[in-house]
Parts: sequence; C-alpha cells; structure tokens
Amino acid sequence: MPHVTDSMDLDPCAATASMFLYAQGSSVVCCHHNTLTIERIFSRHASDVQLLAVDNHSEADGGPFAVSYDAGQIAIVWDLMTGDEISRLACCNTNGSLIIFEPSTSEHVSSSTIDEIA
Repeated sequence: MPHVTDSMDLDPCAATASMFLYAQGSSVVCCHHNTLTIERIFSRHASDVQLLAVDNHSEADGGPFAVSYDAGQIAIVWDLMTGDEISRLACCNTNGSLIIFEPSTSEHVSSSTIDEIA
C-alpha cells in the first residue's frame, strides 16, 4: 500500500431525513437523499464554510433549521424548507464568551466560560 503524505481534508456536511447538505467553499449545497438533485444553495457566506449542523427535531415555523459557520467566524441560521436566512451571528470573541441563541425568538444570552470566571 502506498504511503499517503498529503492530508485529506473533509468537507463539512450534515443530513436530515430527506436532505443531504455539504459545504463547497463559501456555499452550502442542499440536495435530496434519494436522487442527489440539488434543491437549493445557500450562498451568503463571505468566507469558506467550516461547520454545518441541522436541527432534526424541531418543527417550529414550518420546518427544521440548519446552521453554517464560516472561517470569518460568522454563523448563519437557515430555514431548510424555504432557504431563507433566519439570523446571522458574529461568534467566538477573543474574551471566551459563549453565546446561546434561540432562532424562533431571536433572543440570545452571552455567558462567561469557566476560564474567564476563575
């Protein structure tokens, strides 16, 4: 077996019961599981998408949400059914604060981490 010297980067991806999402640079492609037909493309990030997560449990406001996070430390909450941007958050400040966000009410709470308290 040949020795692999180049590291293979994995692209962010996530899935719901019916859709598969994957990052392609600064865009997120949403396609159907069974056909891989592209349903929509989320393209509002300015930097490469580094993380994707989906909400497979909530049916609030008509359907599940997805969150994408980019290299510029911007998180975007998406409505998977409509493709609309629900909210945009600037994340991960250098002070170590954790921001908890509720997309259905647009409420957020900023909390100190353990390192900051001690």
